[in-house]
Amino acid sequence: MRTARSRHVAVLLGSGEVLVAGGENREAGWLTEAELYDPATNAWRSTGAMTHTGGWMTPSATLLSTGKVLLADGSDTLELYDPASGTWAGKFVAERAGPALVALASGEVVLLPSDWGFFSVQRFQPTPETFRDEGPSPWIQERLSPTVTPLATGRFLVVGSLSDVTELVDPTTWRWTPTPPMSRPRQGHTATLLPSGRVLAVGGLWNQAPDDTADLYDPASGTWSPTTAPEGARAWHTATLLPSGQVLVVGGLTADFTSSASAWLYDPASGTWTATGALADKRARHTATLLASGQVLVVGGRDDDRALATAERYDPASGTWSPAGRLSAVRARHTATRLPSGEVVVLGGSDQATEVEVYDPAAGTWSPRGELLVPHEGHSVTPMPSGDLLVIGGDPLPRTVERYTPGAGTSTALPDAATPRTDHAAVLLPSGQVWVVGGFAQGFGGSMLYTP
Repeated sequence: MRTARSRHVAVLLGSGEVLVAGGENREAGWLTEAELYDPATNAWRSTGAMTHTGGWMTPSATLLSTGKVLLADGSDTLELYDPASGTWAGKFVAERAGPALVALASGEVVLLPSDWGFFSVQRFQPTPETFRDEGPSPWIQERLSPTVTPLATGRFLVVGSLSDVTELVDPTTWRWTPTPPMSRPRQGHTATLLPSGRVLAVGGLWNQAPDDTADLYDPASGTWSPTTAPEGARAWHTATLLPSGQVLVVGGLTADFTSSASAWLYDPASGTWTATGALADKRARHTATLLASGQVLVVGGRDDDRALATAERYDPASGTWSPAGRLSAVRARHTATRLPSGEVVVLGGSDQATEVEVYDPAAGTWSPRGELLVPHEGHSVTPMPSGDLLVIGGDPLPRTVERYTPGAGTSTALPDAATPRTDHAAVLLPSGQVWVVGGFAQGFGGSMLYTP
């Protein structure tokens, strides 16, 4: 390139050339300069400069159906590049932090803000070039530790944090519909999709204390209704849908903020709860993973003031738990992901662990499999179509993103996230993109889109 830069954008144009714009230069600071790369001649040439510098935010850009390029950088002005004239035009909009630009099949582009305090969502229509402000989007406000549940309709149900209002989000149009509220706000809860299509929300924090209630969401009516709950208040527990259709709820923080060893089974047919075998160790902030056998692997967590390195295995046939070995490092606020092979890979967690450990259900053993590049705690892990695992954010480096390859046991650094976040949710969309929702780091997070 003619100008050294980082945190810039690169867009493939209809002509086959690549537009590189914006970014940061160590000596010059934030750049307005743009340049074009021609693959046919392997040469770079300058093109028109942008009308302003964004200042502090990594830009995002998308190719429009008209052949022009729309660029956003977190300021109150969008940039529109015209390849025919090689010039930029500034378009004033409401200021937003780290917006994600989402191109729809209709040709429209949705501008989703991605940071706390910037809640307005806008749409850009390429022909004619107009913006439409759709007002505040409640589903991105103050969503700490949210749950995002995919429904049979293709929409997502976003639940949790400081509001009792939940939302339905359609990823094909990026429109949201608030639902009637739950019985109370929830944070550190669980939301489980039942075979009937309903969603069971259990426990969580309410008024800064673990809660002892549960709600059911009915997608047919679009409403929530209170339902029975397991005995005792709980938050930061786990809920696992079993092959029988029952839901296994395990551990969590109790009303006095001590960890629990209790486990309960919910029967959706009768709406009743039954106590089942208790854990050997009390746990909260642990993981629970359904194995191919129908058993459930519970890993790590906190027993009051100490993190655990132990694992246990639940057998629904007998309703009992058995030891499942020890990890080499204690883990809490980690992730546990079942691979297509049936193995379970555990990433991150307490004690600044970078070691990756894999559980083999057939042998009942743990083994090391490489390391992450940096520690992650309160992060997200999303299985990608390639078989890799996308690791996003978490403490202590909430902008960090890396791609872990289970087969090789290696991890590759990816560009930092647009905004830092921890205790967020991340889901794979049908488009192959990853939608990141909520979380906290320097304020409550909005949403981001990661494109492989």
